[in-house]
Amino acid sequence: VVNSWNIGINRAHASSLKIVVMTDEEAIGHGSGNLFHYYDQFFVVTAAHVVDQNLEYVLQEQGGNTISCRVIYRDLGNDIAIIKPYGEFEETISSPYLVNAQRSLTAQELYYSGFPGDLGHVIMRGFAADSDRHRIVMQSFAWPGSSGSSVFDAAGRVVGIVTSIPLV
Repeated sequence: VVNSWNIGINRAHASSLKIVVMTDEEAIGHGSGNLFHYYDQFFVVTAAHVVDQNLEYVLQEQGGNTISCRVIYRDLGNDIAIIKPYGEFEETISSPYLVNAQRSLTAQELYYSGFPGDLGHVIMRGFAADSDRHRIVMQSFAWPGSSGSSVFDAAGRVVGIVTSIPLV
């Protein structure tokens, strides 16, 4: 039995990828992202601060399979980037790119899945503490390495990207 409440959890988990920063065939860092499809095109959405167009990256699936890729779009102002994968995915299931267009998500349960630190693949749940059409403040944990994970609502629609906020 599948209830509608877990669609967001399932999509967050199934589409999650580790974005590994490479130099000279050596990993020097990582972030997270999610695989989406729009018709027959596949792409990964992440945060712009996770990628730099001057570095090399590979996409790593939960089981360790790696796929080459290229950054094709990067918007630092909105902290969003799009990566084009080049290869076949063995485990990762792309999610349809559906965007939640509601004006306010305040008090709704939200989900993301990523690869923080050395923890491996984790799923996080939180609540929208505040939101408008331009930002969401999600009450949840987010360790370094979670950045770039797509945040899903309960219906499996994308509502945002995990990024950091400055503390003053």
